[in-house]
Amino acid sequence: MSKRWSRRKVLKQLGLVTAGSVASVVSSCQSITQFRPQPITEKLPKGVTLEMVGLPAGQFLMGSPDSDPDAESWEKPQHQVKLNSFAIGKYPMTQAQYEAVMGNGSSVCLMQRTGS
Repeated sequence: MSKRWSRRKVLKQLGLVTAGSVASVVSSCQSITQFRPQPITEKLPKGVTLEMVGLPAGQFLMGSPDSDPDAESWEKPQHQVKLNSFAIGKYPMTQAQYEAVMGNGSSVCLMQRTGS
């Protein structure tokens, strides 16, 4: 594992430090918002359904702070990102779901291409 993604660095970003093989919390979260994802079932053509969850709007810091000596230049400047609420699939999309959304023939399954 590279120095950049070493266990110690990752644990430090999570508010943990290691002493040998023991990790301890050195800071606590400032705020935690509890929410329950909103289940959404979308009925698609040909009796296909798509299970999704609705996620609320929110914001987070993206990128690395200037104080991070291991940060790459493309990780800066650290900036606030705001997201609108959105829905995302609860499970990986199947070929049938993809074709129901995008249309038949819009994708060729790997097994169809290789003849498996």
